[in-house]
Amino acid sequence: MLMNISDKYFTKSNVTIFGGNISIKSFDDWYKSVSDNPVLVKYGISTIFDLLTSGHFSGDSYIFQKAALIKLAVNRYLSNPVYCYNQCTDTIHGTCIDSGYFQFGICQCKSTWTGIDCATPIQHYIDTLHNSVSAIWNTKVGRNSYLASIGYGKGKMASKETVSNIFDHTIHTEYRSFGSGSTNTRSLKTGLNTGFYITLNAGICIVNRFQFTTTTSHPKRDPIMVTLEGSNADKSLLTLGSSWTLIYNGLSGLEIDPGRGKTGVFQKFNNSQPYRSYRLLVVLKRGVESGVHYSEFAFYDHSCLPGKNNEEISLLLLHFFIKLFAIDTF
Repeated sequence: MLMNISDKYFTKSNVTIFGGNISIKSFDDWYKSVSDNPVLVKYGISTIFDLLTSGHFSGDSYIFQKAALIKLAVNRYLSNPVYCYNQCTDTIHGTCIDSGYFQFGICQCKSTWTGIDCATPIQHYIDTLHNSVSAIWNTKVGRNSYLASIGYGKGKMASKETVSNIFDHTIHTEYRSFGSGSTNTRSLKTGLNTGFYITLNAGICIVNRFQFTTTTSHPKRDPIMVTLEGSNADKSLLTLGSSWTLIYNGLSGLEIDPGRGKTGVFQKFNNSQPYRSYRLLVVLKRGVESGVHYSEFAFYDHSCLPGKNNEEISLLLLHFFIKLFAIDTF
């Protein structure tokens, strides 16, 4: 700021004033006000240890010990390797890469993990097109499956609304099952305890998420509550209830109608066990209608291990659980 002051102190009439009360015209009065509003005009750089001395802290008898402790902490920090959040969980999840700043690193995650510390699994869509799938009815959790057939009565599904439609990647087809009713029976119970079981071509997979897609009409037929079971039994044993293990019992993701031909909410659940086959059953639907229907159903997993027969699956499972044990132990 420029101001005119007396030539008693300056040969030039215009000067720049820093600090103090800049509205004061008298140099003597301004000088006295500087202590109330000081401004740094010259500075130097020193280490913190040059400042932690008895000269600057005359009232602190432990200042030398404090300086020594801070110096020790700084040296320890400088001698440590690069730090990443949670050290990227472990070497199976990711690698800590030096960012070039303050010995702080960034996690470079492996292909199946993500997140700031590589602890979040990447979900993969399991393509179930052309997989072996069977429609079932009159089936409950832990009990034997009964295969549905083509028709319009009890234990039937319409010829153009078969179970394979839910894996054909189009909303213009559907799977509709009548269960204990028929095409002319409208009630809250028709279509319940129906569903399907499927053997995945992808191999044995840790499924922990699924998603329904509604049909283009009749919202009262939408499934609202479902169960999901897993199995590694041979295909010839999949009709037996003893072959299945319950892994989910809850909402379908369609409890709030997303609209016609729309995907529902992803349903996530805890599951660490890999299975080759999965069985889904509808236990509650939206309203009074004939049967239950849905257009698409999708499985999502954290990882899959390829396998073609029980012997191969058993060997892969053995290696898989050894790997899990090693991670948990070390």
